[in-house]
This record gives sequence, C-alpha cells and structure tokens, in this order.
Amino acid sequence: QDNLWPHAQESTQQAITLNARFTKPDTAKAELHTWLAWQEKPGIPYGQAITAKFLDSHVEEVAPFLQWISRLLNIPPKP
Repeated sequence: QDNLWPHAQESTQQAITLNARFTKPDTAKAELHTWLAWQEKPGIPYGQAITAKFLDSHVEEVAPFLQWISRLLNIPPKP
C-alpha cells in the first residue's frame, strides 16, 4: 500500500539498465534497500526497520523476506 514501493522497484529496474553492479538474485534486496533509503531514517538495517514498523509483517509481499531472515537466523517460523 506504500506508493514508494513501486517507485523503488522501477528505480531498481532503471539502475539495471544503467549497468548497476548487483546480480539478478540480489534484485529484491536492492529494491528493499532503495525503499528503505527513502524512509524516515534512511539506510536503517532490516531488523531496525521491522522494529520501527517500516515493514509490516502482515503484508503478503513481506512473507518471502521474513522466511529468508528466519532461515538466516535459524528462527522457527510462527504459525
């Protein structure tokens, strides 16, 4: 529901056309970092962004990120 999210995705795609140096598998991470750069505290780390409620864990698009971070930190998923 955030109007900046589609813009972050479009900006990331434009960066790819300008030879951005991240790899294709890192596109989602680049999009998220772009979006976080436009928040109240630019550059805030993921964990702090969750705590600060910049990321809504109940939004469907956030589920893959939460699954990834849970695997990374070996945290069992919540039912």
